[in-house]
Amino acid sequence: MMILKNCFLISVLLISISFTNYVWGRTLPMDTPESVGMSSDRLKRVDRVIDESIKNKEIPGAVLLVSHKGKIVYKKAYGYRMVTPRQEKMTVDTIFDMASITKPMATASGIMLLVEDGKIRLQDPVAKYLPGFEVKGKADVPVAYLLTHCSGLPAWDRYATKNLDRDGIIADICSKDTAYEPGTKFVYSDLGFVLLGEIITRVSGVPENEFVAKNLYSRLGMEHTGYLPPDSWKAQCAATEPRGGKMMQGEVHDPIAYALKGVAGHAGLFSTVDDMAVYFQMLLNGGVIDGIRIYSPLTIREMTKNQSPVAARDYGFGWVIGTSYAGQRGDIFPRGGFGHTGWTGTSVWVDPTSQTFIVLLTNRVHPDGKGDAGRVRALVSNIVASSIMDE
Repeated sequence: MMILKNCFLISVLLISISFTNYVWGRTLPMDTPESVGMSSDRLKRVDRVIDESIKNKEIPGAVLLVSHKGKIVYKKAYGYRMVTPRQEKMTVDTIFDMASITKPMATASGIMLLVEDGKIRLQDPVAKYLPGFEVKGKADVPVAYLLTHCSGLPAWDRYATKNLDRDGIIADICSKDTAYEPGTKFVYSDLGFVLLGEIITRVSGVPENEFVAKNLYSRLGMEHTGYLPPDSWKAQCAATEPRGGKMMQGEVHDPIAYALKGVAGHAGLFSTVDDMAVYFQMLLNGGVIDGIRIYSPLTIREMTKNQSPVAARDYGFGWVIGTSYAGQRGDIFPRGGFGHTGWTGTSVWVDPTSQTFIVLLTNRVHPDGKGDAGRVRALVSNIVASSIMDE
């Protein structure tokens, strides 16, 4: 009996040790705006502009989270996460299809983990990891050019209608001719990030979704972030558009990601505002949160500063910095921040100077793809910036 008891205790200890680096359900602390030097009265103005956007049918609903100096100071749901075929109220724990926020939050993040691990060098040619890419003048294109959208690849292709499997899609992208001289032009390319996702898979030996889940989201306690939402998540997801006569809810919206069975380097990630808050606070903290270190501070610095060889096209490793894609920065936050948007209506802006970030998640494509979240993003950022009193 004593032997069995000791074996049981040893087993519990081993399990405890194995989960030391995994925290489930981590959230940032909440506090009043005034506690961190912000004005509640000014911040509440966001309600009016978001409600007006819903009234004008630009978006059916939204969830907003504002964080300043490590504290969530505003979190609120607006409108509906589904309006047809039935109405469902938006809630603060709604899970959104991140669309292109997948690029930095999953793929670029995964690539940088492999860089830190000594398994990838960003100046290596893409063909080192994806044989076949070297054709048609692409032999010397480095991995860094995929991250900064200047690789020569076109923006996208109609893979949803080409009846190719994953290997066929990857081979087809690798075989493409350049649309311009690599390194001389910025062309925002989904195809480049599809290849980056494939590089993660080949170098790590596991699919991209498994790699980032194990090495990033699980370690951060982001329990509702990942690819391929399970059935238990789907009722909590924001609806997007119909596919095959059925409204998509908890199913990837992007057609290329759908052709890739939901796991792609450019789209396919799902998340909530609370999970995203943990991730972005980790970035602001220089790669660490609650004692869990994900990246070196130097890595975060390189990821989030301009790395583009193209003049007047500031772009980090996966992060928008100063291009025309940074409208969510608004008019008041200073240059030097970073963020991204997603086609479905998602957005984030991070201002390291004031230690502030804004996550505004909408499902603007619901129900018919005609919504537009561009203006409301900028208006919200302006209000948040104007509410900061301690600069």
